[in-house]
Amino acid sequence: MRLEHQLILNCARTYHSGANQDKILELLSRDLDWNYIFDWINYHGLIPLFYWTIKEFKDPVDLDFFQVIDHEFKQNAYRNLSLTQELIKLIQLFEAETIPVLAFKGPVLAQVAYQNLGLRQFIDLDILIPQGSVSQASKILTQQGYLPQFEFKGWQENRYAQIRPEHNFYSSEKDLSIDLHWSLISSALSFHENPQLIWEDRNYQDRVKLANQTILTLSPEALLLFLCVHGAKHDWSHLSWVCDIGELLNRHQDLDWQWIEGQVGHLGTQTMLELGLGLAHTYLDAPIPEDWLKRLENNPKIQELGELIEGQWFKRQSDESRLRLMGQIYVQTMDSGRDRLWYWLDYVATPTPLEWEILPLPSGLFFLYYPFRLLRLLWKYRPDWLKAQS
Repeated sequence: MRLEHQLILNCARTYHSGANQDKILELLSRDLDWNYIFDWINYHGLIPLFYWTIKEFKDPVDLDFFQVIDHEFKQNAYRNLSLTQELIKLIQLFEAETIPVLAFKGPVLAQVAYQNLGLRQFIDLDILIPQGSVSQASKILTQQGYLPQFEFKGWQENRYAQIRPEHNFYSSEKDLSIDLHWSLISSALSFHENPQLIWEDRNYQDRVKLANQTILTLSPEALLLFLCVHGAKHDWSHLSWVCDIGELLNRHQDLDWQWIEGQVGHLGTQTMLELGLGLAHTYLDAPIPEDWLKRLENNPKIQELGELIEGQWFKRQSDESRLRLMGQIYVQTMDSGRDRLWYWLDYVATPTPLEWEILPLPSGLFFLYYPFRLLRLLWKYRPDWLKAQS
């Protein structure tokens, strides 16, 4: 591993041991490529964490580099405060219309895991509501100037809510995206939890204080499970997702591991959880219980996946390469063969609003969208020699 990579990993945390600090000092004494470091911490969303650590060792750090990340840190902190205010405003609007709302990720995760809004980079806000409130919540967001990713007509919004777990809204004026969720995971996957439990079971819930406003969010235990599934879903391509888990484990060392294990057994996310824990412990020294450490040490699959993920963290890849690798880690962490099969079938066969726009059909003919999507994908990814003839 390059010296720059080692420095990034050693600085990507708020908790530092004496050995960790000694390692940082030793690395800072070496000849480092600061432009290279900035490119990667920017890509991985680690500028705030890197700055928070490196400011304690300011003297050995390149002055121009330090001034840049000092500026970036302050800009990020300012934007995070602005996004927090927007989140609170939207929650109040939803609650005024009696729409239950739970916030997660974004500023809420920054507060729960880092206890500092400025230490996490995020670009959007995530809100969970009951599925029955999707139409009403969408209208509120539209009234606030957010445009939906898809314009639905007639039956389409209700059908979309049945086959997808979220819908994106964007405001160009605020340069902000809102991810409106009614489920945390696609309902087609076996490790999908009944969304109603999140509203009814207090084990899933917690409250966090943001700017003097108390907000409903996921409990630390439920959040840990979600973060491990979320990271796997995105193939752990960004180190910041590992940092989220590391900070959560460090701040909440009294987690109810018995409840977590019960949920893992019920949902079938054992590999996803163990991989998330393994990455956080191996690369960021995150504290985890001794019995879980022994599990990881005796699980060669986790070691193999961890090395595969590490190999991708600092590798330049074309968009084509990234598309080709998409989903490989996610599929390997699925404990069910049915889920692995469904993941690919869902991508290939499940209709999207794009098909609905190209071929408007009444709801009674919805089944025709399945073969139509297959035909569209076959045409889109046809061989080059066939493209040349068309």
